[in-house]
Amino acid sequence: MPRSFPGAIIRDELLHFNLSLKHKGRQGGVNRKEHSPIDMPAIWKYYLDTTLFNLGFSILVGLYAGPVWSLLTFASFGTGVGFLGYGYFREAEYYFYRNLGYTKGALMARVWVFNLIVVVIALGAFAIISKLFS
Repeated sequence: MPRSFPGAIIRDELLHFNLSLKHKGRQGGVNRKEHSPIDMPAIWKYYLDTTLFNLGFSILVGLYAGPVWSLLTFASFGTGVGFLGYGYFREAEYYFYRNLGYTKGALMARVWVFNLIVVVIALGAFAIISKLFS
């Protein structure tokens, strides 16, 4: 199987995680109810991958409607666009996360919550900056 094939990349990542777990003294895969700190990079990878699609869409909205609408889009509709883009271009990678014990719904919920936190902080900073310069 060529290295550029998406399944080969997923297989290599799973092998890396499985070998890391065995090296730490665990047998088998990750317990589905208890996630180890080794899973955190996987969650961040999913967040960054979906956020790239979201950012592209939110920046386009921001160019036409302004920065506040861009932030609101990022937290709401843009996150959905990020999930759609990820599902279309990288749907096979959901097997990787499922093998780590994460459902698609759990991954999406974490992304929504984190995006809401980021937008609340960004809107607060935007409000403070606009008060300082007005």
